[in-house]
Amino acid sequence: MNTLCGIGIPELVLLVLVIFVVLGPERAQETALELGRLLGKLLRSKWWKEISEITQSLRDLPTTLIKMAELEGMQSELRETLSDIQKSAELDQEGKDTLTEIDEAIENLYSRVHGIEQPPADQSEAAAEQNETGEGS
Repeated sequence: MNTLCGIGIPELVLLVLVIFVVLGPERAQETALELGRLLGKLLRSKWWKEISEITQSLRDLPTTLIKMAELEGMQSELRETLSDIQKSAELDQEGKDTLTEIDEAIENLYSRVHGIEQPPADQSEAAAEQNETGEGS
């Protein structure tokens, strides 16, 4: 992956040799210095930095897409879990409502059978204790 603009190391060496032969030893040194300065300016320019950032973003794109897909999957799982919790809460409330209705029906039945209303639980316990202590004397 050691390439510069799609040119690998063997191609780069061959290109330098051809330039050296064409320009000759004297002009090759001057041309190499000038080319190095231009390349340095290019690499320090804002334009090159933007190109590098875009290139890096494109390289990271598959990883980013995978992470986004995983997040979407987790988000849908969380939605399902929240839905299950809401359904469970609704069932709990329905169960409480049913127990309240059953208690009311038992109280109603008790009052019909005995012709009186059932005393509250605290009073019936207190009355039972008084009967036990009263019967023991």
